[in-house]
Amino acid sequence: MAIGVHTPLSIATLYVYVSKDEKIPVKGSTRYSAYQSNCYPELNRCVNTFSLKDLSPHSTYYFILSNGTSSIGSKRKFRTLADDTDLITMVSGGDLSTTPETKLLLVKAASYSPDLVVLGGDLAYDNGEIKNIGLWDTWLSAWEESMVTPDGFTIPMIIAIGNHEVKGGWNATVSDATLFLKFFQQQGNQTYFKRKLGKLALLMVLDTGHIASVEEQAPWIVKTLAEYSNTPYRFAAYHVPLYPSHRKFENDQSAQLRKYWAPAFDQGLNFALEHHDHSLKRTYLIKAGKRDDKNGVLYLGDGCFGIDPRDVHSDSWYLVKTMSVAHFWLTKFTKKKTQMEALDMSGKVLDSTEILNLKAM
Repeated sequence: MAIGVHTPLSIATLYVYVSKDEKIPVKGSTRYSAYQSNCYPELNRCVNTFSLKDLSPHSTYYFILSNGTSSIGSKRKFRTLADDTDLITMVSGGDLSTTPETKLLLVKAASYSPDLVVLGGDLAYDNGEIKNIGLWDTWLSAWEESMVTPDGFTIPMIIAIGNHEVKGGWNATVSDATLFLKFFQQQGNQTYFKRKLGKLALLMVLDTGHIASVEEQAPWIVKTLAEYSNTPYRFAAYHVPLYPSHRKFENDQSAQLRKYWAPAFDQGLNFALEHHDHSLKRTYLIKAGKRDDKNGVLYLGDGCFGIDPRDVHSDSWYLVKTMSVAHFWLTKFTKKKTQMEALDMSGKVLDSTEILNLKAM
């Protein structure tokens, strides 16, 4: 787990105390120093990242900040996944912004007590510009307040990069995403990586050409799918869709992604979380560019977790369901099947589907 803390420059010393005992700081607490601090003098701000190592699975941890002599702020708690759990609950979505609808969706998503949230980019819409720090403050405050389960657990996030996290949107450098990459230390400056969710699922977080090239990731996708071929569910999260619901199928970005990634996905991906189009969509199962109800990949999207919805096209050969509506996806992984539901801010089910674990049949 990583904890990110924003402080004014005047706080020279900062620790985080972490313990399984609710009474912290205590003798048995682990005191962490920030392993990375990125300071912005022009903003009177430092972004401190604490990397918590060797945590136990299926455990509750409490943490609080300290300047070495007294506590700062309030105590919070999080929980780790069980290694051999029979159920993982995940919320996913992208294209959030700082709208009132975003906060309502966050509150509703948290009410389902997810173990984690996977975000597909375009969070605060800062465009890589330090001058837009206020957008991040609003976004992070909404997350900190709203993404807490009914029993008080702060919900961790795993994030893919989007075009509105970088200057220029595409083919950028690490320095063009200075806020995003320093706020969220997931894999250093690497914008594609993998995460194992217990023994049930493998998540590949990908970069749709914002910093890393689409072409360079294709061999890594194939290699990773082969390495985790025995994992029941294998899925990917990224920003730009291979199979769009608002933009035209032939748009250059989606066409390039289909060229390099679709053949890689066909090597063993179960489903993909797509975003960017500000709409809701579900495709047929697709393989080799055609509908394949037995061996194909399911594509879910399309990123409307608070941002204003866009019009959709419903006559494309690959689309089962499209709607112009704000929503998030609620996914439940079990040993027998994975269930997905698209929900609006009232909790109404807009669409649903499932993937069977054929290895368990």
